[in-house]
Amino acid sequence: VNTERAIRHAIQERLPIVVVINKVIHL
Repeated sequence: VNTERAIRHAIQERLPIVVVINKVIHL
């Protein structure tokens, strides 16, 4: 089972979203 790959892929896709959210919060 490639659970680690799925988790890493999900994290890589969510990272940009988190960055955008952080920028909005700082504004």
